[in-house]
Amino acid sequence: KSERLEKLKDAFLFGCYTGLRYSDLEQLNQAHYHKKTSKGEQYHVLSFVIKKTRRMHEIAMPPKAVAIVKKYWDQQEEKRLLPMPSNQKFNDYLKELCEDADIDTEIEIAAQFGSEVRTEIKKKFEIISCHSSRHTYAILSLENGMRPEVLQRNLGHSKLSQTMEYVTILDNVRH
Repeated sequence: KSERLEKLKDAFLFGCYTGLRYSDLEQLNQAHYHKKTSKGEQYHVLSFVIKKTRRMHEIAMPPKAVAIVKKYWDQQEEKRLLPMPSNQKFNDYLKELCEDADIDTEIEIAAQFGSEVRTEIKKKFEIISCHSSRHTYAILSLENGMRPEVLQRNLGHSKLSQTMEYVTILDNVRH
């Protein structure tokens, strides 16, 4: 419905295609984007330092992520890769976008407080956030056969146990 929500949708989908955190999506600029060739095939990568871990990171980009980069290549100030609002605005706009798209299935959320478990019913659009794109990337990667140790590297996790939480989620979804 609006240019603001179109840009937000693209930034969220880019996160789904790459698995990057908000802090890394927000920092990306054109200097991080490279084309490489291997065995005669050209592919696109992002090379940057992960803000959270301060480690160098390189991730191959699927064609849909490349298409989003190309869409905004000449439109960004300071040669940014994506149009990124603040984290708070990102999450607010994302909720608005999902509500407009009727992503309103009710789900039960449970949280444990000491020995007490409290539950509440929320609509899906109320709980979605930028971090949901990272979870989407992880779950879809595992469903499509990516080995957990490869996913660990792509997500920038220092320990495989961090990545294995997504395997647990996937097992729960399968059940």
